[in-house]
Amino acid sequence: MERAKRDIAGSDATFFFLYLCEMDGFLHMHCKDPDAIDEKLRWYEEQLREVFRVARRRDPEASLMVCSDHGMTPVRKHADLVADVEKLGLRMPQDYLAVYDSTMARFWFFNESARRRVSGALESLECGRLLTKPELTEFGLNFPDDRYGELIFLLNAGWMVAESEFNGRGWYPEGMHGYHPSDSYSDAIFLSNEKPLQPMRTIADVYVSIRDAGRAAEERVAQ
Repeated sequence: MERAKRDIAGSDATFFFLYLCEMDGFLHMHCKDPDAIDEKLRWYEEQLREVFRVARRRDPEASLMVCSDHGMTPVRKHADLVADVEKLGLRMPQDYLAVYDSTMARFWFFNESARRRVSGALESLECGRLLTKPELTEFGLNFPDDRYGELIFLLNAGWMVAESEFNGRGWYPEGMHGYHPSDSYSDAIFLSNEKPLQPMRTIADVYVSIRDAGRAAEERVAQ
């Protein structure tokens, strides 16, 4: 925050992107503590207001946008997906490949028997479900080459993979993200002192607002 204020005050740049990743780590460990969250948000509010004040001193028409890329869902249960698949007795990489992270698992197969057995095992689990082709299309994941998995198993909101390539055994955060977009905790935010030119429906729409803000700043400088 201090570096941002110095750069805004002392630079001739017309656009600044300030990436603040610490809130993500904080919510992973404190998403069930509303008092701690409120305190942390108050600190961010004070800091960002000061950043904006510095920007307005340089340019009275400066605009500010604040957005998040995702929310944080409280974790309530853990699923040992790796064990559930490995007990089938299949060989990796001879029969299949699997990639596990905190909220989903992705699979590629080298024979139909492995596909059928893994699919059957996953469909019997209560912790999540296989994404359908229409869902993959809706989410922009239905690639012809199946680059993100021939099968994608998504955990239900509040579940977390007990051990994966992303998180080792013993790491049990209070919160996690990466669930179905319909999960209310997955909602992100977009705040601005100016109304965006188009409605904010998905995180991809933020790009348009950033682009337009940058162009507007350049035009003011050119004038």
